[in-house]
Amino acid sequence: GVDWSTVVLAAIKKCSNNCSTVDLHKAMISACVDMATIAHLKMAAKLYIGDIYKRVFGDWRKIPSLKSKYKQMVKLGLWEDMGYADADLEYLNSKIDHYRDLDSTLPEVQQIIDKYAIRDKVAGVMYETPQFMYMRMAMGNMAKIESNDLRLMLVTQLYDAYSKKQINPPSPFSINLGTPKRHYASCCVFVSGDSADSLAAGDHIAYMMTCMSAG
Repeated sequence: GVDWSTVVLAAIKKCSNNCSTVDLHKAMISACVDMATIAHLKMAAKLYIGDIYKRVFGDWRKIPSLKSKYKQMVKLGLWEDMGYADADLEYLNSKIDHYRDLDSTLPEVQQIIDKYAIRDKVAGVMYETPQFMYMRMAMGNMAKIESNDLRLMLVTQLYDAYSKKQINPPSPFSINLGTPKRHYASCCVFVSGDSADSLAAGDHIAYMMTCMSAG
């Protein structure tokens, strides 16, 4: 729904003669943002997702299966071993739809990548794309369901609700579900008395709850 050539010409003006393909890719995203329509922001998101896939997988054609991703993340200690058998992972792999990443605007995708998807911010290594994040959340949420058939059905329903943005989960769910972390409280309220000791205790509570992902 946008004029591709206009975006490319605007991007070229942002680049020097010796720019890399990475520079050109970023310039096209910037050109779309400058045009500031919903259609251009969706185009920017598609370009951004392409960049993310290159960084995480090397190429969009190299997206791993859920089973492969699950075992990699558990081995790294980034996902919890949630008790899903290989057959369960193969079934859920048939439900994950990476094309849904292309239905978002740039601010949506940037928020997921910058705030919620698992990555090593110090080393600059990214481990999750949005769809793997949504599936990790759904699997973590339903991990304790005893009936396997019911569990797989509920994981599929919850994954669809997350990835189609029918549910807006609180930040700690997005960050911690399916990981070894156990901090799911989104907000807390506490009262301090009017004394130095009580105010100090209140500061400590605020600090500890912030460390545990709560506001």
